[in-house]
Amino acid sequence: MDVLRKLKNFTAFPFPSTSKLSSLFYQSYSLLLAGLIGIAIIHKNHKPRLCWIAAWAFIPSVMIFLVSKRLWIDRYILFLSPYILIILTAGLMGLWRWKRSLAIAVAIIYTITVSTGLVRYYTVQDRQDWRSVAQTISINEKPGDTIFLSIGSQKMTSALDHYYSGDAPIYSRSKLCPSDRVKKPVVEQALNNLPPIPSRLWLLCGTGFDEQKFRTVFKEHFNLERHEEFTNENFYRQNDLMHLFLIIPNSANSTDSRNSTDIKNKSTSV
Repeated sequence: MDVLRKLKNFTAFPFPSTSKLSSLFYQSYSLLLAGLIGIAIIHKNHKPRLCWIAAWAFIPSVMIFLVSKRLWIDRYILFLSPYILIILTAGLMGLWRWKRSLAIAVAIIYTITVSTGLVRYYTVQDRQDWRSVAQTISINEKPGDTIFLSIGSQKMTSALDHYYSGDAPIYSRSKLCPSDRVKKPVVEQALNNLPPIPSRLWLLCGTGFDEQKFRTVFKEHFNLERHEEFTNENFYRQNDLMHLFLIIPNSANSTDSRNSTDIKNKSTSV
């Protein structure tokens, strides 16, 4: 299935689908491309000439997959796309010789799919709204505030540092926000390992955030003062909201930690 997805990515639409209907359409499109590859391979007039091209397309991809599945991503196997496009062209030519009406239909479907990819590429900005997050903190911050990011990516924490120009220190804590992957005991342990919070705490949670579990766990340690959600309206992962909380620690929350990593002034702008 991942191989079929690569065909879609290389030829027309390298973005995740945002609805079940579009997902079904692009799955059908990928199967159509697989059919063209099959026609190109079995066509007797193409076999001698396509042998080396197919070898250049498939042997390196198999080797990369066997060495490490982590390398099986678009930018690392993009060099295979010219050979795949040649094979697809040969398949379309074979279909044209066999039944022109089907070849025309395939060409129309391909044109529509490529057009949607181009429109998507030139009209949608795939960036989360880090600027608004930074502005919200800057407008409402007070001396002594602390910022904790529970996003899980050093690059994403650098994004806030790029837009935020205040004085509050920024710390990275990947397991402060409960989610489908971060369970309640892990969050409680992370809370117990927090450094002393002298005043207020800004906490930013990312993908897969479970707000109900968050309120259950954090009410024992903090009082919730503010909650806002941020995302780019055109961001292709429509459910990938960023949750910003302003919370005040209870008097009992006075534990120390030596493992906190201050990323302020260390991250690079993005």
